[in-house]
Amino acid sequence: MDDAVTARYRFTADELLRAQRWSQRHRMPKYMRLTYWPVMTAFVVTVGAMAVSGNETAMANAVLPLLLIFGVPLILPWLGRRQIARRSDLGQEAEWTIWHDRLRCCSDLATSEYVWAAVVEVVQTRDGFLVYTTPAVFQWLPRHAFANEADYAACARMAREHARKFTEFA
Repeated sequence: MDDAVTARYRFTADELLRAQRWSQRHRMPKYMRLTYWPVMTAFVVTVGAMAVSGNETAMANAVLPLLLIFGVPLILPWLGRRQIARRSDLGQEAEWTIWHDRLRCCSDLATSEYVWAAVVEVVQTRDGFLVYTTPAVFQWLPRHAFANEADYAACARMAREHARKFTEFA
């Protein structure tokens, strides 16, 4: 038990949105991550060419896709904040304890303990760890929750050695 690593942080809307963004990026297939912006740029250039040529019908048909391309990324964070604001654990202090054989997350509302074999995947990002307890559900362990970089590195080492799947994603 003396080799345990402890991490503490407070659940905030910004933290949970950051974790959701990392999870969405990680779950998106690589070919989509690499082709999204070039395809969107080509679409915008095509619509711009239609505007210059005066093709009103084609421009009218392009309005909805343009609204989706540029509107959705602006609206999603707002919707996420609204949804997160209803969470009962918002503002709660969470404490993680990580051992070589298991990990535990405690807050005022709940305590969860997992053996490493029960963790589906651990994804290390630039900002912290996504700990997937099922393929679709994760817990967020931010980098700033650790007392120092040595504890963060020790957690990464334990996850790499003991989790069923470990992924570095940046």
